[in-house]
Amino acid sequence: PATPYQAIDLTRYGQTRQRARYEMLWVDPDGHVHGGVRAFAGLLRTADTPWRHLGRLLGTPPVRWLAHPIYRLVARYRHRMPGGTAACALPAPPHNA
Repeated sequence: PATPYQAIDLTRYGQTRQRARYEMLWVDPDGHVHGGVRAFAGLLRTADTPWRHLGRLLGTPPVRWLAHPIYRLVARYRHRMPGGTAACALPAPPHNA
């Protein structure tokens, strides 16, 4: 099941909160951590058809390379998208007084 990064011990997977804020992380059945488009493709591969097929396609070059800038754009504005929640919002940068 998908779990928000705020609810798990990222150090268990050798990851940081900074990376988890930057991109989606996916732990495959072998325990390898993937980020960004590869993580999204991994999630789709666990879904039912046709999503599973889309995940396989998305995980292969050159489709993965082409999808990367789109992923970054969506990740940057995910809190503004339909269905976005407070959990999708990035924390505000520290305020220097």
